[in-house]
Amino acid sequence: MTRGTRNGPATLIAVLMLAVVACTGGADDSTPDRSSSFTATGSIDESGTTNRPTSAAAGEAAANPGAPPPPAGPSRIGDDGRADTRSRSVPVAPVERPTSIPTVGTTDVAPVELGSRPALLGDVEHPPRVMPTGVRVPSAGVAGEVVPVGVRRAEDELAVPPDGMVAAWYEFGPAPGETGSAVLAGHVDYDGEPGIFHRLADVSPGDELAVEYNEGPSRTFRVIEVVTYDKLDLPVADLFRRDGDPRLVLITCGGSFDAEERSYLSNVVVYAEPA
Repeated sequence: MTRGTRNGPATLIAVLMLAVVACTGGADDSTPDRSSSFTATGSIDESGTTNRPTSAAAGEAAANPGAPPPPAGPSRIGDDGRADTRSRSVPVAPVERPTSIPTVGTTDVAPVELGSRPALLGDVEHPPRVMPTGVRVPSAGVAGEVVPVGVRRAEDELAVPPDGMVAAWYEFGPAPGETGSAVLAGHVDYDGEPGIFHRLADVSPGDELAVEYNEGPSRTFRVIEVVTYDKLDLPVADLFRRDGDPRLVLITCGGSFDAEERSYLSNVVVYAEPA
């Protein structure tokens, strides 16, 4: 056997002891130097002398046995024996707080008083729309009520009231006197009785008529034209236009009566403008 083989157990014990010393920093060091790294694991030379592992700090301590221990690093050992890696607190310069709130602008604004409940749609005031409520055509013996109507979707026609003596105003268009063409429609007859516009064809250009409203005074219109159209040729787009000069249109049925269809074949249209 060689000497290295004969001293095998001693070599192993020395290596283990050296590893313990290396991990704890030595029996006399309370704080290990974490800035150095080990360069050897230790060995036994031929004379049996132990060669301890060296580091920069350990080498300096061996060369100067009376020198103080190296300074501690940024970490410390906690009560449980483990390294405390919490960062040290860094002093922060105090921040000066403003003594007043800066103002923006120079205009004084009155304080807004908040109510005790949220705003409702009913709180918003909308001016009432001026709507026609009556029509009078002296030259045709017309004097009756006007009611708002829309369109019958099934027939795609202007809806008319069931009462033959009431005229209908298309409420989704202009009111008489507003920009565009306002339309009033009425029956020429109804259920065997004369309707409100039974004599509308007797009106002539220059005749005057009056419209009454839900608010304000009545307005006077002057007839400018009377036309009889075949129902298939009725200029619907022009009659219901929403732009252009104010115009009032009165419409009823006229011409020949189709007994089988129980319908008139024509329409009588009276055009009038504000007087």
